[in-house]
Amino acid sequence: ADTVPPDRQPFSLPIGERPDPMVAYTAGATEPWTANLLAAYIKAAEPKVVVETGSFSGETTRVLAEAMSQVQGIGMLFTVEMDDARYEHVNKMVQETPFAGVGISVIHSDALAFLRSAPTESTDMIFLDDDHEALHVKLELLEARRILRYGGACFVHDVMSLFNLAPVLKEFGGICLPLRRWHPSGGLGIMVK
Repeated sequence: ADTVPPDRQPFSLPIGERPDPMVAYTAGATEPWTANLLAAYIKAAEPKVVVETGSFSGETTRVLAEAMSQVQGIGMLFTVEMDDARYEHVNKMVQETPFAGVGISVIHSDALAFLRSAPTESTDMIFLDDDHEALHVKLELLEARRILRYGGACFVHDVMSLFNLAPVLKEFGGICLPLRRWHPSGGLGIMVK
């Protein structure tokens, strides 16, 4: 994995007393500051059920689980990954790393199929970071709106530049934060139910 050059270290508050787990950034993964925003939301809103789609290398999965563990010590994180190798990697990481009070389920499935199978108003927070094609994200946001509890939030990664998902977010009353990028796409979209 690539490491973050010293001149590009993100400003972040460490989770608890631990160093920022995102400093060893993997190209293509969620940027450290974006992951820290998600962790800050968890600390502020205390969601009990969190869904992450597209776990990639598990770095954001780790950040979400640590934030849930430290702020509430109870909750459930579902991370959905369709790619076989990525699923195996994240599943192993989750089994080897205890997160006090947080149940973690690594689901080997298509993200949209998983969202469609979730009960209505069963989820407090969603982080969409799998297939960034506009129609796919639109279908995911339809399901997110259905499964989120009132006041719940859905975050969408890579909404700026290459994927141009801002218009899709706006259809759902969402907003896009044009955050600094390390690769062709980035930014964070937010839709609140």
